[in-house]
Amino acid sequence: MESNQIIYYKTPIGTAKINGDELGIQSISVKEETLESSKKIPNYVNECVLQLGEYFNGTPKEFDLKLNPLETIFQKKSME
Repeated sequence: MESNQIIYYKTPIGTAKINGDELGIQSISVKEETLESSKKIPNYVNECVLQLGEYFNGTPKEFDLKLNPLETIFQKKSME
């Protein structure tokens, strides 16, 4: 399994920081500063980039992404 990857993707509202691994997208945040889009995007993050691009191009759609949100230690223990 590949380790967690962070990629950057330019959007009309700022630079999206996408954090994920083969198990899914862990987080998406938008940075106000302009960062270059990542040149190498792993396959497991590419679908997220494609769907964000469609959204910002005005295509009405629902997001259908594999998610793997980060959990705090408290959240993990409360789910046991």
